[in-house]
Amino acid sequence: MFKDDGSSYFHFDDHCPGQPLQHPETSLMFRLLHLYEQNIHPLVRVVHMPSVRERLCDITADPAAANAQDHAIFFAMYTVTIGTLTEDESERLFGREERKVIWERHRRNTQTALCRADLMRSSSLGPVQAFMLYLLTLCKDVDPRSYGIFTGSATRMVQRLMVFRQSSRLTLWPAASNVTPVHQEMAVRLWWEVLFCDMRACEKSGISISASLATATTPLPRNASDADLDQIAAASTAPAPNAMLHVPNTECLFILLRAEIAQFQLHPPWSQQHPDHHLANHPFRSTQLCKQLFSRASCQTSTLACRLAAVDAFDTYIATRYFSRPETASSTLVRYAQHHARTWISKIRLFVHLNQRSVENDAEVIRICTVQIELAAKLIETKEFVRYQWYTYQQLPFFSFVILLDLLRRHTRGGLVDQAWKAIEGSAVIWRPDKGNSVVKDRSRATPSTSQSGGTGGEGATPNIYANWTDQNDSRKLQIRGTMLAALLVAAWEKRAQAVASESPTGRVPDEPAIVAAMRSAAIKHHDYATATGAHETATQGNSADQQAAYDLASFAAAQPDTQWQGGAADPTAFMAFLDPSLATSSATVDDMLNLNSLLQSSIDLDWSGWVHQSWGTPADMTSSADFIPSL
Repeated sequence: MFKDDGSSYFHFDDHCPGQPLQHPETSLMFRLLHLYEQNIHPLVRVVHMPSVRERLCDITADPAAANAQDHAIFFAMYTVTIGTLTEDESERLFGREERKVIWERHRRNTQTALCRADLMRSSSLGPVQAFMLYLLTLCKDVDPRSYGIFTGSATRMVQRLMVFRQSSRLTLWPAASNVTPVHQEMAVRLWWEVLFCDMRACEKSGISISASLATATTPLPRNASDADLDQIAAASTAPAPNAMLHVPNTECLFILLRAEIAQFQLHPPWSQQHPDHHLANHPFRSTQLCKQLFSRASCQTSTLACRLAAVDAFDTYIATRYFSRPETASSTLVRYAQHHARTWISKIRLFVHLNQRSVENDAEVIRICTVQIELAAKLIETKEFVRYQWYTYQQLPFFSFVILLDLLRRHTRGGLVDQAWKAIEGSAVIWRPDKGNSVVKDRSRATPSTSQSGGTGGEGATPNIYANWTDQNDSRKLQIRGTMLAALLVAAWEKRAQAVASESPTGRVPDEPAIVAAMRSAAIKHHDYATATGAHETATQGNSADQQAAYDLASFAAAQPDTQWQGGAADPTAFMAFLDPSLATSSATVDDMLNLNSLLQSSIDLDWSGWVHQSWGTPADMTSSADFIPSL
């Protein structure tokens, strides 16, 4: 999936010793800051925006006033913001220069700024804030196994700030008397943001994240906007217990939502890992809904029914607390958060099922995975969420895709299966980011217009930030480059087609979805390439051959229905090239595929416990990976 391990991104060296870092011109600095407030800050509360705006005004008035921490924070903000721009937005800001060239230049300056800020030894908040933003820019393009190592490093950096030594907000930095309440609150928010990032990295790489005392006792971020934070923090130096139950402020709704979901995921109410006094900062546990559920004699915490009931109760609590508000229908941020809340809670529900896997629950697992895929596709194709696409791509339900496709090889008929295949076909908008942009581009050529973020191109056209029209072979056009999902996708469809054909009087095979045809065509292309080049030649091509395996699904638009199935049947082993890679692939790609196959074949090559949290059951309840992932 990834060209390299991404280690070059984490070499914090000074690439221009003795030379000052060149910020963009003043007008562009303010425009990038404005875009950061629109695209990043509503979702990731790493910095205090009033302080950042004030500091930016000081620096533009007197560039010499900028210190190393200022450079680190601002270049990190530039870099992560550039990664959220559509092609049209980038062209308006930077001209015809390619986005990835612009992004790489600012990313390199961020590396240097972090080096000069002494990131690895600093005990200041600023460098760690900048490092967190820098990690966000790399989430999509760095191997998760490498990425998880550095999110773990960020966790250690926040520990160095002693954010969670005690729950009292005045004792976060016992040795520092000049730390303001705003700094203390931003440290708490930073700790949560690092935790979210690390949890996602662990999930993607198969690493098990530990539910520690820190995750149990750290207080939630304050329910206050940035503008009100100074007054609230100064007025109350200790968290008020009842304040947690108030309706979340819209500005900080997303971080509070993620924090509560993380609390539930790491410390579910059926877990006995920590005593109740350690969990005083968990609002859901103090609700009557939760107390009544676990006070029933019939609720045995080790049973699937009890745990699913707890997830349902938590789902009701989240919907009531966060989305029973008038602005849910009108606020883009609230609606976006609502979609993600459904996805995250569905994922928790999936993990509960996988922890106690049984065949009779396969239908429910298919339904849960289908919901996640439908929600992901909806977030990608909705115009008003374009500014948040960068985050949507970071949260794609890859594991749900794997589980669903594996089950669809065994369940081939029925309304639920039909709905699942419809969702998979609709997910083409995820794997083909050029799909919407092609409409945008064609219409913009025919009718020039001044498009804005989230509303370009007219009806039915949603721009995508990962569609690069200056490089049609850019590997970033595919989030998953065929090698991970193609084998499962084609195999699942073949099982369905065989079942339908066997029941049809004429033996007619259903029309193959365009996304399956694209994957099959990519497999045939890969197979023919490997056969033509030969083992000796491909072994000497190294990484260049690996780059040729980055298939362009845009070149495989929908084929004719009559030829789709016949073309695939002509070479029934073509897609097996993904399971048994030729020497044309690099060792990293081989390792990726073997790891996925090992996961599906219930091998021990992957740490399966990373997918199902260990603290959810006692050692006696632990199941092997073979119990919840059927063998091939």
